[in-house]
Amino acid sequence: MARPGLRTRIRAAVHEATKSGARVVVAGGRGASGDGGGRFSIAVHPLQSEGEALLLLCFLDEPAPENPPSRAATPGESQRIAELEQELAATSAELQGAIRNLEISGEDQRIAHEEALSINEEFQSTNEELLTSKEELQSLNEELTALNTQLQ
Repeated sequence: MARPGLRTRIRAAVHEATKSGARVVVAGGRGASGDGGGRFSIAVHPLQSEGEALLLLCFLDEPAPENPPSRAATPGESQRIAELEQELAATSAELQGAIRNLEISGEDQRIAHEEALSINEEFQSTNEELLTSKEELQSLNEELTALNTQLQ
C-alpha cells in the first residue's frame, strides 16, 4: 500500500524494531507534492497487547529546514547530477527486484518448511503405529513361546 520508495524504509524500520524490541525512527523522505512536499520520518514502536506482539507505525512531520542560499549549478554539475539520478533509479529498481525475489524465496521456504513439518508428523505417527505393532507382536510371541513350552 505504500509508495515503492517508502516500502523499503518501512520494511527496514519494522525489521530493526522487531529485532531490537525498541523504538526505531528512520527518515521517510518528502511527502507527495499535493501536501506541500514536507519532510517526514517513520517511527516504529513495538507493543504488547494481550500477549500478542504488535508494531505501531507512525509518520511524523518534520519541521522545514532552513534554506541555505542556493547557487546555480554549472552545466558539468547538472550533467553529473542527471547521471547520478539515473544510476540511483537503476540501483533502486535492482533493489526492488531483489527484495521481490527475496520475498518470493522466503514464501517458498515457508511452504517447504510447512510441508516438511507435515511429513515429519506423518513419520512420527507411522513410527508410533509401528512401535505399537512391535509390542503386540512381542506379546503374541511370548504367548506362543509359553504355549509351545507347555506343549513340549
